[in-house]
Amino acid sequence: LVGSEMCIRDSSGYDGTSAVPLVFNFHGFSSNAAQQSFFSDFNVDAEERGVIAVYPNGISSSWNGGACCGDAMGRDVDDVGFVRALLDEVSTTLCIDRDRVYATGMSNGGFLSHRLACDAADIIAAVGPVAGALVLAEEDCQPARPIPVIHFHGTADTVVPYAGNGSGFPPVEESLQGWADRNGCDADSSVTLEMDDASCQTWDGCDGDATVTLCSLEGSEHCWPGQEFCLAGPSSVTVRANAMMLDLFEQHSLQ
Repeated sequence: LVGSEMCIRDSSGYDGTSAVPLVFNFHGFSSNAAQQSFFSDFNVDAEERGVIAVYPNGISSSWNGGACCGDAMGRDVDDVGFVRALLDEVSTTLCIDRDRVYATGMSNGGFLSHRLACDAADIIAAVGPVAGALVLAEEDCQPARPIPVIHFHGTADTVVPYAGNGSGFPPVEESLQGWADRNGCDADSSVTLEMDDASCQTWDGCDGDATVTLCSLEGSEHCWPGQEFCLAGPSSVTVRANAMMLDLFEQHSLQ
């Protein structure tokens, strides 16, 4: 076991004694951990930044994100409880900085990342969902603290439509405006990046400096920004989602 006397907080790479950040990276519906590792190419960035990446597998290749998906939702699986238990388990074998634990994920994994921001803001410092909006009802999302969010979404997404649909997926901008409201941010966002097909808007002035950013990829499908490979259709490589979310994560901790 990694005892507190053996685990010293440090910003260097992982050596088994220095506490390092952890990022949970959740796969999409019908996918798995290995595919998510490949699809997001997150290990490259994690290695560069001295971050531990953890890729869990969901029940029947699904996560209970609230209004999605599969057996995990149908059986009301407690995936928030699972993530809490998994963090405890990982912390017994790896030297984790428990103040710097983050979540990202694709599609259904993005839904779960949003849900963790609602239900586990006491252990998750910030989230960076990709192609998966918040699908919990307003009254079911009461985070313990303002939590920073950066969200990536293609405007041509046909799986989780950018404009929402009638089957439980709200408009993406509405989801992010909701986070801005919860975090006590300024009413209006400002454009913080505009480059080719990528445009990011950020809500500032938030409680606890918990900024909210939406990065929209014009014409991009259900894809991971920065990765050319995408089975759904065209993907944007103008920005690298991994780098941008890690930039945000590095600015925030629970303490």
